[in-house]
Amino acid sequence: MTESHLSDRFGREFRDYYSLLGIPWSASLPEVEAAYRRAVAMNRPDRFSHDPLRHRQAQQLVQTLNEGMTLLRDPAARYEYNRRFRSEMPLRARLEMSARAV
Repeated sequence: MTESHLSDRFGREFRDYYSLLGIPWSASLPEVEAAYRRAVAMNRPDRFSHDPLRHRQAQQLVQTLNEGMTLLRDPAARYEYNRRFRSEMPLRARLEMSARAV
């Protein structure tokens, strides 16, 4: 998984749920759901019950994945997220995102 936090020109951070899920911006809803299920299965907190630090990290990651899936599942929210995220991220990051989506 790649960098999931980007900052806009005002220093505000945005989570890049697409990078977190390892999918392009153009992914369809079934692709988003499949990537979500894969990511959650790989990072289930109960898999790391022997390591408290990794367990806590997995809990936080799954919580973030749930937030992303809630947002990306709703077409209106996804459209607004894409519009806002792309318009406010630095040009360099936008070019990198476009290159990854190809």
